[in-house]
Amino acid sequence: MHPQVSITCDEFPDLASGYALDSLDPSDVERVEQHAATCPDCALKLHEFLETAAALGARVPQVDPPAALRGRLLEAVRGTPQERPPVQLRQPAARRTRLSPAWLVAAASLLISLASVGWMARMQ
Repeated sequence: MHPQVSITCDEFPDLASGYALDSLDPSDVERVEQHAATCPDCALKLHEFLETAAALGARVPQVDPPAALRGRLLEAVRGTPQERPPVQLRQPAARRTRLSPAWLVAAASLLISLASVGWMARMQ
């Protein structure tokens, strides 16, 4: 692993803007964080960039795309070769149904109820 080259205050704004938009390589992220930890002025600039990036999503009005865009997008996707899932060579073995304990309790209750009704009918 080679040592990280520190950045200057002149280089910092370009990298800080990328940092705020989460578009830097991990090595550049580390360089920005190291410089901001040692330079209070650049740390303040980085904080401003982060606030601005967070506000962009909330401040920009949302606009519905044109209806024709959906059709063009779907055509582009249809024309793009897609990866196919691997083909299953053999059929999966038939699963044996398992009785859950709840069904067993329900069946036992039904049998006991029917036996009780039959016993009461014989007693009358």
